[in-house]
Parts: sequence; structure tokens; C-alpha cells
Amino acid sequence: MNVFVKKIIRVIPSLFFSFTVFAQVPPPPELISKNNNELNAKFTNWVTKLQIYENTRGTGGTYALGIGSLGSVQPSSEMYIESVNAAYKQALLGAYVGLANKLSEDGLNVSTDMGVDSRSSRGNAIDIQAKRDCEADAKEAYRIYQVNLAKEKENKDSFINLLKNKLKSDEQLAKEEIELETPQVDFIHECRYEGETYSQNSTTTSFITDVLSGAGVYASALHNGQLAVVVKRSPTSSAVASTLLNQTMPNVINSNALGEVSDRIDLEFSRQTEVPQGLVGTRLMKLSNGEWALYAFGASQISVDDSFMSGLSSLQDSQVASTRALAELTRFSEFTINFDSLLKELRDVRETKVVSVNMTTGKTRVSTEKDQMLGRILETSFNSQSTLDLKGAELVAMELKEVSNASIYIAAYAWSPSIMALNQGARNTQDDAAERAKNTVAPTDNQETSKSSKIIISDENW
Repeated sequence: MNVFVKKIIRVIPSLFFSFTVFAQVPPPPELISKNNNELNAKFTNWVTKLQIYENTRGTGGTYALGIGSLGSVQPSSEMYIESVNAAYKQALLGAYVGLANKLSEDGLNVSTDMGVDSRSSRGNAIDIQAKRDCEADAKEAYRIYQVNLAKEKENKDSFINLLKNKLKSDEQLAKEEIELETPQVDFIHECRYEGETYSQNSTTTSFITDVLSGAGVYASALHNGQLAVVVKRSPTSSAVASTLLNQTMPNVINSNALGEVSDRIDLEFSRQTEVPQGLVGTRLMKLSNGEWALYAFGASQISVDDSFMSGLSSLQDSQVASTRALAELTRFSEFTINFDSLLKELRDVRETKVVSVNMTTGKTRVSTEKDQMLGRILETSFNSQSTLDLKGAELVAMELKEVSNASIYIAAYAWSPSIMALNQGARNTQDDAAERAKNTVAPTDNQETSKSSKIIISDENW
């Protein structure tokens, strides 16, 4: 393997690619910028180049990109692998939506709605009208204010108030006298009127529903808390997915299928120094007899403790890793995707005329307040479902990795027609032997052993 290819493996931990393709369309260089957007931008451009090259070859392959976010969770965190798994699923959904946008027979349903409302004026007509209206309102408000003052004064001069004042202390009376002598503040009445306005709003809705199969992970990379997943779907991968979905038996059984897949998985573990982001999704490999095999990875973080429950949890962590690997095979076989998006965009520019009438001084002032709003609201909804009646899948490997002081289980499940046939054949042989034994009388010391119920004791540990 040349130096260029080794560099590619370190930068893009991909397990489902052709070295020939990468030689023609190299991946982005190692990402060292702290800008989170760099991953999305560079991988989008790379996927476009991959698609162009695929189109020129006429192979019928399709690529799509999805991005998931880990947030600020660090590798040393107990929830790091959970964050990676969540980010991977987010990225996978996005990538499947990208595939559906390209491949769906019904297409992406997109509808838009846009409107503009505006109000403008020339000259000072709006200011003069606002002043007149506000001054009229101010006169009425001032009249009511004076009526209320007169009532308040009348109440203070009433007989009851005079009696109350006699009961007050000299200090309290002196304080109230000072308050009466304090000059009143100006009576100011304020009015607000709508001035010139401009409102532009648009709504874009889109949705797509499709059933896809055979999308394998072509490449993945982790950068600044974001996980990129590139998936590829081709005629070959679609045919393999159909074989998996229908559990098709092979014409000729490759008895070494499990050994060949096991060797490939060992190679993948040795290549992947950055785990688990380099070990996500389902991969394909061609066996020596031309048969296609699938293998998928799942990861789970181990909780370390000295308690009994921690030991039990460790066993469950390995089961979680295995289950996640099986889920990848299921998603590869058939994947129903539903996607809805609602984008609201708004630009709103408004002027407000503020009229301030000072009834005490007889002055009126007009000012203008300006307010501008520009923004968007994006609402998205993803939903997916996959089911598979899986026969004969094999748990090939369970690796224990140490990454940034975190212990991680990585499980690998494999399936191929031959692996399934071998396992199903073993089951049939076992069941046939059990059925024969059920209908046979056990031999005694003076009874000849039946040839059909010969008991063999294995000296091997199984």
C-alpha cells in the first residue's frame, strides 16, 4: 500500500471504498481548522466530485452526505460513545434523505408561499395628521385629569377630612402641606401611530417519503464535535440488500465464508485507530467465490465500577454493542424514510410615529422610532423504520478498545448467503439427529446398537 493510500485511511476512516476511486477522487485533506462548518463544506464538495466521477463511469452509483452533532461531549466522558451513536444516527437519517431527494420516483414535494405588505408616504401629511389626532386625544385626557383633581381637592376640604386632620400630628400635617406646595409636573400625553412599514414573509414546506435499501457507509469523519457520514448506493449494494432482505440461499456454499469475513474484520480493526467513528454502518466485501458478504459494527461504552451491578452492566454493554451491529444490518436491508421541513423567513421593517403633547406648556413634538427584524425559523421532522427477519447472522468479533481513558466494546456481525446456509444446515442436521434419537430405543448391554442412533461423545470443548 502506497503512502498516499495510508494517508487516506488515517484521514477518512472508511471501510467501504475502492482504492481506485480514491486515487481518482481523493478525500479532503486532514481537517485542522476549528471552524465547525469546514467539515460540512469540504465533504459536500467532495461528495459532488465523487458523484461526477461515478456518473462518468456509468456505474449507477449514488452518494449522499449527512452531518450529525456530538455537542461538547469529550472522549473522556462516560457518555461519549452514546453521543457518537446519536450523532451517527442523525447523520445517517440526513444522508438517507439526500439519497431519497435524488432517487425517489415521486420526488421531493416542495411548496412555497410568499407575501409582501408595505405602507409608505410622501411629505409631512402623516406627521400633521398624527399631531391633530393626538392633540384631540390629549385635550380629552387633560379634561378628565382636571376633573379628577377637582374631586380630589373637594374630598380634602370635606368635613370628614377636616376631622381626620385634627387627629393627625403636627409633623404629618406639615409634611402634607409641603407636598401641596410642591409644583405639579407637566401633563404630557403620548400617542403612537403606525408609520411606513414593509413586511416580507415566505414559507417553504417540503416532504418526501421513500423506501431505500442497500446504502452502505462509504466514509466517515469526526471534526470539532461533528460527525460526517457519506453513504453510497449502487446496483450491487441494492442487489445484496435484496438478498439479505429475502434471505436468499446460495447456489454453491462457500464453506470458508466466515473465515474470509473474519479476516477482513480483523484487518478493519487494525486499520481503525480512531474508533468508533470509523466503524459505523454496514460494509460489503466480495468473497473468493464471487459471493457478496456484509459486516456491520456496533459500539458501546463500558461503565467501570467495583460493584456487582457494574459487572452486570458491563455484560449488558457488550449486548448493546451487538444489538447496534444487528440494527445496522437491518437498516441496510430496507429503510423507510419520512422527512418534513418547514422554513419560515421574515423581513419586517416598521416606523412608529410617537407624538408627545405637553398640555402644560402647549407644545407638541413628533419623533420616529424604527424597528427592523430579519430572521428565519426552520422546523424539520425525520422518521424512519426498518424491519428484517434475519437468519444465520454471525457475531464474528468483540473488541475491547481503550480510547481517551474510556473502555469501549465494538461488536461486528456478519452475514452472507453462505454463512446463513452453513448455520441453517447445522440446525437442520442437529434437528434431524434429535428427531431420529426420539424414535429410537436406547440400547442395553445385550441389545445391538441401532445404526441410525449411534451415540458419539465429543472430546472437544463446545
